[in-house]
Amino acid sequence: MIRAGIVGCGGIAAKHISFINQIKGAKLVGIADKNAEILNAVSKRYQIKNTFTDVDELIKKESPDVIHILTPPKFHKDIALQAIEHGIPVYIEKPVALDFRETREIYQAANDKGVKVCAGYNHIYDPCMRRADSLVEQGKVGQIVYLESHYGMNVLRRDLQTTDEHNNTHWSYDLPGGLFQNYIDHPLYLIIKYIGKPLDVNVVTSSSGILPQNLSDELRVMIKGKEAVGFLIISFTEKPQLHSFHIYGRRGCVKVNFDTMTTVFHFGSSPLPKAASKATFNLSEAYQLTASTCKNVVALLSGRLKPYQGMKNLIHDFYVRIENNSESPISKELVLNTCQTIDKILDKTGKLHLDLSIRKSQQKNILKKEKVLVTGASGFLGVHTVRRLVADGYFVRAFVRKLSHIEILEKLGVEIFFGDIRDYDSFDKAVKGMDIIVHLAAETSGNPNFSEQVTVNGTRNLIDLAKKHGTKKVVYMSSMSVYDTVHAKDGEVFTEDSKLEPNPKRRGPYACSKKEAEDLVLKILNDTQPSWTVLRPAMIFGPGTDMFFGSIGASVANKFIVVFGKGKDKIRLIHVDDVVEAIMLSIEKPDSDGKIYNIVHDEMISKKEYLDKFFCPNVGKRKLIYFPYFLLLFCTMIQEVGFKIIKKKPFLTRYRLIASQREITFSTEAIRKDLLWHPSDSIRDQLGLCF
Repeated sequence: MIRAGIVGCGGIAAKHISFINQIKGAKLVGIADKNAEILNAVSKRYQIKNTFTDVDELIKKESPDVIHILTPPKFHKDIALQAIEHGIPVYIEKPVALDFRETREIYQAANDKGVKVCAGYNHIYDPCMRRADSLVEQGKVGQIVYLESHYGMNVLRRDLQTTDEHNNTHWSYDLPGGLFQNYIDHPLYLIIKYIGKPLDVNVVTSSSGILPQNLSDELRVMIKGKEAVGFLIISFTEKPQLHSFHIYGRRGCVKVNFDTMTTVFHFGSSPLPKAASKATFNLSEAYQLTASTCKNVVALLSGRLKPYQGMKNLIHDFYVRIENNSESPISKELVLNTCQTIDKILDKTGKLHLDLSIRKSQQKNILKKEKVLVTGASGFLGVHTVRRLVADGYFVRAFVRKLSHIEILEKLGVEIFFGDIRDYDSFDKAVKGMDIIVHLAAETSGNPNFSEQVTVNGTRNLIDLAKKHGTKKVVYMSSMSVYDTVHAKDGEVFTEDSKLEPNPKRRGPYACSKKEAEDLVLKILNDTQPSWTVLRPAMIFGPGTDMFFGSIGASVANKFIVVFGKGKDKIRLIHVDDVVEAIMLSIEKPDSDGKIYNIVHDEMISKKEYLDKFFCPNVGKRKLIYFPYFLLLFCTMIQEVGFKIIKKKPFLTRYRLIASQREITFSTEAIRKDLLWHPSDSIRDQLGLCF
């Protein structure tokens, strides 16, 4: 019986727990993590009783035969040495350590103690890669002359694009090699496995701007071995994100696709005429892909093939070797050569790390004495607001998240503070010394937890800090989603005094958080220190933003648009410049103190006119499918019932649908009267300039 322990309860722990439980003769005896909240969540989800916040306690109380180290890499070395000191074999997720020196230290300690170390080089054990190895071993490829390893990664996923509530970025940004270091092992060790220790490494990097601050997002590496050359590609920008490995030899080539789990082999030459051989080449590849796909489908349905199958196979083999006291499945030489090569590559790579130092103001024509803080300054509305404030002579401090794109703000020369409105300390530093706050930051992802943390808790911090630092004025950006449109009658006119949403949770995370946050502001709306103005804009549009509005319906594969309801139904819009004008008037006119204002263009355009005259002619022809409202309601009801049965949250509810499709209007009489605000141009002229 192999008694296994896990240290680190992040996302990958779920796979390890599952695979350990599937291995006959293995038992998970305990899990450890310094973060008690994450530890308890994993314990509850997988019904694991033995939990520890200290690795020593796990070792002393459970005496594991092997420990899986799944923490961020900066902890790998210390945990590994701790386990090795007790004579416990370790499975270490990639990257094995922060650099070659640390990796060598782990293996030296393991060698001294006679303990096994297994690096998480799981793609070597993927079935498609094992078949490629077999073809090479059989001599069908011949002498290998060239290898190409391609690894695409989606860096726009949420965990890599946001900070947590403590203002921390994902740990991979802090690695010595930045994001690349978290992903380079997988494509690289496949090359090193075949060419051995590299003789020379040449590196080319570039940035297309997909990452903040122009961090490098494309990496190309030419690796010279004794007898073969390897080419490594890591792309953070390509779509789709591809993962493949090609082996080229003097007799044939093997193409491994890790995405489809398929392996294709081609002989180097054909006795057929050239024209015929082109056809047979395609037919051969088509046959192999079809056969592999069918085989994979059968294996998936029968449970013999799982996602991360290579990891499962590697863990199983490691356990067998522990019991048999044989060599580790991943050789020490492969790991050390890989880690040493990574160090050489990263030394030659471009910009890898964020510069989070405060950007001091470079503004020149500051004419106003008031200093303005803009939260959410890197967003669409934020950038336009900052640009106008600078043009009007205000000193501007932009408060942005660490992973925000700040290129435009830097060009404007404003002061830039990095932080998060959820994080009291960083927000505190940003508010200090500011006379006016324009609060635009909010969570728009639709995630309930993040919406609560950012929009609601961020507003709590705003209220407290504005009072603490003696801020004179706060302009607070709310939303028209706070109104009770569900129970309104068609044709009803909403003023700022109209009824607000009584069931915000039924409106979805965004609307709910906006309503709950505004409720906090309404309680202190009449305070004079600071004074407050609340703005409730309609859907904001302008050049540079997505011009397909959710209230229209759904865009399908850039070919079809399913239009909700009738084409004559109106869209409520407001141009970004008109919102900025409302912000400026709220700052400069005392009559706005303690007031709430709707902001919407009084001209409304129908869905059909917008799609026919503006959207489709400029973005490409689309087939418009008008979906009757009564049928849409019925389908939504069916969807709700279905998701309730499987205990999942529906994509759309009737309540939210009704709220978004009501034929109502919003009055702007108050802001027109108090601040003399009005739209800068006709809605059609404004729309025409956006494409």
